[in-house]
Amino acid sequence: MTAASVQARPRVPDAVRALGAPATWLAAAHLLLDVVVAFGTAALVGFGLVASVLLFPLGLLGVPVWLLTTRVSALLARLERWRVGALLGEEIGAEPLPPGDRNILRYGGTLLRDQGVRRRIGHQLLAFPVGLLTSTITYTLLSAGVTLLLLPVLGIWLPTSDAAFYGVDVSGFGSRLAAGVLGALLLLATPWVLRRLADADALFARALLGPVPGSLTARVGELERSRARVVDSVEAERRRIERDLHDGTQQQLVSLAMTLGRANPATGPPPRTSATCSTTPTSRPRTPSPTCAGSSAGSPRRCSPTGGSTPRSPPSRPAARSRSTWPSRWRNGPPPPSRPSGTSWSPRR
Repeated sequence: MTAASVQARPRVPDAVRALGAPATWLAAAHLLLDVVVAFGTAALVGFGLVASVLLFPLGLLGVPVWLLTTRVSALLARLERWRVGALLGEEIGAEPLPPGDRNILRYGGTLLRDQGVRRRIGHQLLAFPVGLLTSTITYTLLSAGVTLLLLPVLGIWLPTSDAAFYGVDVSGFGSRLAAGVLGALLLLATPWVLRRLADADALFARALLGPVPGSLTARVGELERSRARVVDSVEAERRRIERDLHDGTQQQLVSLAMTLGRANPATGPPPRTSATCSTTPTSRPRTPSPTCAGSSAGSPRRCSPTGGSTPRSPPSRPAARSRSTWPSRWRNGPPPPSRPSGTSWSPRR
C-alpha cells in the first residue's frame, strides 16, 4: 500500500469515529448504571446511619451498627472504584480504614473523626442525585438522537395526519427529514457529552473515594512517632533490667555470702578428743559391755574429757582401739545381743 492510496482513502470524521468507539459506549453504560448503583448504595448507607443515631441512646447499641455501617461503606466504595476502573479506565487509590481497637467506643470515635470515612459516606449519599442527573442526560441524548434519526423511516408506519414528536408536528415529509438531520447531529455530539460526563463522574469519585490529600505524609509522621516510642520503651526496659541485675542480684549474692560466712563455724565438725570410754570384760561373753551415760546398748559413744558425752555421730568404723580394751575374740566389736528363741531379729537402725 502506497502513500498515494492512503491519501486517496476518505477520512472518517472524528465525530463519527468517536460515535463508534468502545470508550463511548462504555462511558454510556457507566452513566446509565449510575442511578441504579447509587440508589442501592445510598439506601444501605443511609439506613445504617439512621439506625446508628436512633439506637445510640438505647444502651449504646448504635455503636456496633455504626461500625458495621463503616465496613459496608468501605466495601461499597471498593466496588465503585472497581466499576470506574473497568468502564472508564480510571484507577483510583483506596483510603484504608483506621487500625482496629479493642475498645469499640474509642474505635467508633476514631472512625467518626476519620476524613476517609466521612468522604466515602458523603460520596455514597450524594451519588444518587448526581447519578440521577447523569443517567437522565445520557438516556435523553441516546434515545432522542436515535428516535429522530429513524423518524423519516418510521414515518412510513406513522399516521400522516396527527404525527407528533414531543409536541412537534412531524406528519409531513419535510418535518420528518428535518427531525432526522437533527437526530444525526445530536448523535454526533453525544460522544463528546458522554465523555465530559464520564470525566466529571470519575473526578467526583476520585475526590471522595481516593486517598485523602496529605494523609500519606500524616501516616508517615505517625509511623515515625510510634517507632520512636517503641525504641524509647525498649531502651527503658533494657536499662531497668540492667539495674535489677546490677543492684538486686549483687546484693543478694553479698547477703548470701555473709550468711554462709556466719554459719560456717556453727556447722563445722566437732573437735576430737583422745578420751574414750573404757570397759572391762565380764565373765559372761554374750552380754554387751556397759557404755557411757546416755548411750544405748551395743552402740558405744565417745566421752568428753569432762565426763559428758558428745552427740551421737554417724556410725563408722571405730578408730584405732587399744588391744587391751577388748578381748581377742571381740576385736571386731562386741557381739550382738542374744535373742530369745522363736523370735525374729533385725539389726537396730
